[in-house]
Amino acid sequence: MQTRVLVAVLFLCAPAAHAQVVTEMTAEATAKAIAFGYENANGGRGFAAYRLKDVSVSTPFLRIALRAADAKSKFLALDAAAITKETAAPMAVLEVKGFHESFGTISFKHMVVLVGEEIVQPTAIHETTQEWTNGLGAHVATTTGVIASFPISVLAPGNRVRVVFDNGRFGDRVLTADFLSTIQ
Repeated sequence: MQTRVLVAVLFLCAPAAHAQVVTEMTAEATAKAIAFGYENANGGRGFAAYRLKDVSVSTPFLRIALRAADAKSKFLALDAAAITKETAAPMAVLEVKGFHESFGTISFKHMVVLVGEEIVQPTAIHETTQEWTNGLGAHVATTTGVIASFPISVLAPGNRVRVVFDNGRFGDRVLTADFLSTIQ
């Protein structure tokens, strides 16, 4: 009898199942993403991209959920037919933004993913610009960031996202199993 009680207690205390990266947006996965977006919409600002330090990570599931949340905030309906191929493409979109602090500005010029020692270049990359002003509206600084698209398969434990600063130096952000368990 004691064994059964212990098993029941362990079952009730077990952590909830973690999300897994959705690699293919089937009709069922698309419906789940739309439902997730509707359920978690909060004026269009209920959730955002997954954060790996200063790198934002977007998956097809998240992009569809964000479209659904945006539609709900505008009192519009969204169905699977309205999802574009680009939105549902099996791509991980990674973004790092430049920033300005009292010590100076930080800008980025490139991003790659290291799978072991193999370097995976982005399939598409775009530079972004941020303008910084002071409290009076005067221009203080301009920084650059990068938006890069990679095959969804790069989102695996142990892979490293390498961001290249505008001065040529770089920094790695490791994709851990804990981080990946939080995204869909």
